[in-house]
Amino acid sequence: MPRYVIPLALVLGGATLLAVTTYRDAGFTVSSSPLGKPAPSFVLPTLREPERQVRLSDLTGRAVILNVWATWCVPCRQEHGMLLTMARSGKAPVYGLNYRDDRELAIRWLDELGNPFVETAFDARGDVAHQFGVAAVPETFVLDAHGVVVYRRAGAITPEVWRDEMLPVLSRLGASNTRE
Repeated sequence: MPRYVIPLALVLGGATLLAVTTYRDAGFTVSSSPLGKPAPSFVLPTLREPERQVRLSDLTGRAVILNVWATWCVPCRQEHGMLLTMARSGKAPVYGLNYRDDRELAIRWLDELGNPFVETAFDARGDVAHQFGVAAVPETFVLDAHGVVVYRRAGAITPEVWRDEMLPVLSRLGASNTRE
């Protein structure tokens, strides 16, 4: 048993050093929860048309759902059908934030599985997602008409989460699919 302790400690130490160095060198810092605070301001290229941009201001004026996703994320694929259901419900527009992904794979994903998003911002480095406090995907936010984060869900949206958590929040906000 003792002969495995030193190699294991070296492997774990190296992995920890690699993770810390990667995030520090990339300039990433994960913010604290934005719940109850204004969403971080951002300007990002759209997924399909990089010359166009999505801004936080595009999401204000009515309650919206913002889903952070990636093609390499298994739970994101599992929740995708639920996002389509949420979009079809008309309760609130659903926007996407594609996180640290391959643009062409993400476009193909939406073409094959269906596109629940009014628009998708392409966050190639993950900077905006990290400003929202995202450490893993999927993660979903509800923003009120003023851009304040009023709901946050880490993990996949299930029918129960939609019914029991998100719909009551949207109802309290008087959400509809039109701008006020």
